Parts: sequence; C-alpha cells; structure tokens
Amino acid sequence: MSDSSSSSSGIFESAWNQLVIYNPGYVQGAGNNGDILVGKNQLASVSTGIAGSCVDNSGNIYLSDPEQHIILRVRPNGEFVIYAGNRGSSGNIPNQKIKAQAAYFNTPMGLSCDPSGNLYVADMGNNAIRMITPDQYVIPVAGNMNGEAGYANGYGSSAKFNSPHDVAVDNSGNIYVSDTNNHTIRRITPGISKVVTVAGTGTPGDSYGIGTSSQMRFPFGIAIDPNGRVLIADEGNYKIKLLDTGYRLLKFSGSGVKGDFLGNAANSQYNYLQFMDIDRSGNLYVVDYKEGENSRLLKLNGMGVPAIIKDFASELESSYVVSVTVNNSGKVVVAESEYAIELHTSSSSSSSGGYSSSSSSSSGGYSSSSSSSSGGYSSSSSSSSWEYSSSSSSSSSSSGGNSSSSSSSSSGGYSSSSSSSSGGYSSSSSSSSSWEYSSSSSSSSSGGYSSSSSSSSSWE
Repeated sequence: MSDSSSSSSGIFESAWNQLVIYNPGYVQGAGNNGDILVGKNQLASVSTGIAGSCVDNSGNIYLSDPEQHIILRVRPNGEFVIYAGNRGSSGNIPNQKIKAQAAYFNTPMGLSCDPSGNLYVADMGNNAIRMITPDQYVIPVAGNMNGEAGYANGYGSSAKFNSPHDVAVDNSGNIYVSDTNNHTIRRITPGISKVVTVAGTGTPGDSYGIGTSSQMRFPFGIAIDPNGRVLIADEGNYKIKLLDTGYRLLKFSGSGVKGDFLGNAANSQYNYLQFMDIDRSGNLYVVDYKEGENSRLLKLNGMGVPAIIKDFASELESSYVVSVTVNNSGKVVVAESEYAIELHTSSSSSSSGGYSSSSSSSSGGYSSSSSSSSGGYSSSSSSSSWEYSSSSSSSSSSSGGNSSSSSSSSSGGYSSSSSSSSGGYSSSSSSSSSWEYSSSSSSSSSGGYSSSSSSSSSWE
C-alpha cells in the first residue's frame, strides 16, 4: 500500500535558505556573525522554504520544508539529503510502516528529535503526528489516517487534530503537540499512542488554570525545559505561557499587547511568536517574526525576561528568520530564508488560512485550493497563507473549526475542578491502538491531572 499523492509545483527559482550556527552567549554586534553551515545557493537546489528544525545527539540537523513536503537532514559537515518524503508531492498517510523515501507528507511543520534517534513530525496538512525511525521508516503515531481535521482524544488513528504546528518530546518519551486550530496542547503517551488534551478548552481565549480550564489562541511553537515544563508560543495572544508538570497553565512572558517593546517578563511585547527551543541551562530561544514588521531571534531567561540575540530585519534580503534549535553543545542553529510568504496565497478566498487536510495542488505554498479547515485561520482574497486573522474568519463560526458529535464531560479522561467539559468536544476512546507504534522510552504518567505544585514564573 502506498500513499495517495498529488503534485505541487514548488517555486525554486528565487528562494534561498541557509543554516547559521551561533556560539553560546552570542550577542549581535559582538564581532562573530555566526558560522554558515549550509549557504544560500546550496539548499536552494532542493528547498524553497524551511519551517521546523531539530538536532539529534549526533549533531545531525533536520529541517522540514512545508512547500516541498519533505524532511531534510544536514550532517555536521554541511552535507545534506532529502531524508523523507517526495519533493513537490503531498499525500495522505497509510495505516502502516513505510520507508521514508516512499512516504508522502502534507505541509510538514514542527520537528522533535528524541534521545533514541527517532524524529517526530507535525504533519500539519495531514492532521497527524508521525515518527521517522533511525533506520528511516515512517510510522504513524496519532491522527486520523485520511487526514481529516477534528478534535477527539483516543488511541492512534481514533484521535483527531486540526493543523498541528509543532511537537516536542520529554525525557519520558511523552509527545506534546501544539494543536493550533483546536487551541490546545495535546499529549501522546508513548507505546500506546493515547492522545489526551492537557491544556485548552478547544475554543480560543486567554486564561490560566488547570488543564482544560485554561485557554490559548492559536498556540504555535512548543519546547520542553530541563524540568519537564512545556513552554508555549501563544501566538494569537502575543504571549509565552508555561505548562507545569501538574498541567497548570501559567504566565511566563508577554503583556498580551502586540508590539516590539522588550522589558521585563510582564510588560514585554511580541508580534508573531513561532518556533522555539530550550538549551540545557533553561534559556528559551524563540522566533518573533511578522512579514514587513519585524524579524528577530529572542532569548528569554528562566524568569521570562527577553533579550534580542539578533535582529534580522536590517540584514536579510527579505527580513526572514524562520526556525531555531539548539544542539547538545549549546550552539544555536538558525534557519534563515528568503522565502517570500506573500507569493504563496490560497487560491480560494474562503480558505481558512490555507491550511487543509486535503492533498494540495497549490503552487508551492502552504495553501490548498480547497480547504475544509476553519479554526479561525482566515484568508482574505490575497492575504498570506501563513498569517491568520481572528477578526475576519469567513468560513466557520464553530470553536476551533471543529464540531462535536457528542458532548463530553472529560477531555481524554482528565478531570478538573474548574471545568467539566472540553469545549463541548467529544472524547473518543478505543481499547487499543490500530497502529503498531512503539517507542524505546516508557511513560510514567498516571493519566490524571495532578494538583501538586511545581516551580513557576516569578510573576504568576
């Protein structure tokens, strides 16, 4: 059985991408501008736009290209290959293990490398999470096998996501997913692929609390700190939030006001927070980017106080920094790109953000000619498919773009003293996973919300 696929004509002639490595403690203007690992003209031969990134224990860097629907691997010496997927062709997920070179993805976004050498992919257009093993096999982890968008907890293919943007793996092998158009953070238990909602109601908002009593608005990048806490780029609220080990969603950084001002954790302003990563000392690196407005790489300390590591707006030809990851030696790997977002728009004005679970025939962009997803991501006739608009969603009035077939009093078996439902969404539960996904790590989670306290932000 093979993936169903469709061609997508990527724009190769004008795009460049490059990888630059910065030493720990780098500050712009201090002398060293970073070491270019892969130059502009090299990656342009295979890639038109980089999104997610991660580094494995051997120093290999993995990059997702949502336009070409592929995953790249870059060796420490700069050599690179297409690691998984078929360039220029998107496709759906078969319910089986498949060789990476024969697999198809649909707009892959965030990546995460685990200690065993497995690579996890937020396959956004297929509304699924997939794993690539060290011997280069792609295995389904969770999400509907036909790419259908939705919101349901459960096992393996019975679970549903809606445009998952990023993924992160903790030391126990638990997989955390920013389920962007469902406005939630989901957790996948290794081995059994059990998906549960650990933060968010399923409807957009901005509130703090335990588990499904809290709210976010289009969470994007996520990262896990050395203490097992999840940092979240709450893009639609212009904040960074912290999910502690008791599943309490707390303040970390950001006033909630869109802007460029950087001060302390409480009054700093952000624009469009995207991918992020954390070093072993607990410093958070995050991309804050908006086409035509700002393009900067920020570093936040453990107290949520930000500083500019580098302002790319004055240096890059199109003012675009796309992704950041940190290797085991603490060096910061930054993907820079000339990718012109405005060229890649949805061909249909009713498309919600250009994100679709159907296979794409678009001209190399993050968009699809027929989108069934809503989720508050709206695309006015010529707007960028990367952007979202919370004020003019023309396609759906439902919460998170999902409808519920039946009401539920719990989100994946979790209970909360302050919330009795998960946004009215139903939680499907299956006694067994339909996939033979397994992980070398085992989970020690008990499946319930814990009220035990853990360290939190200084301005909770």
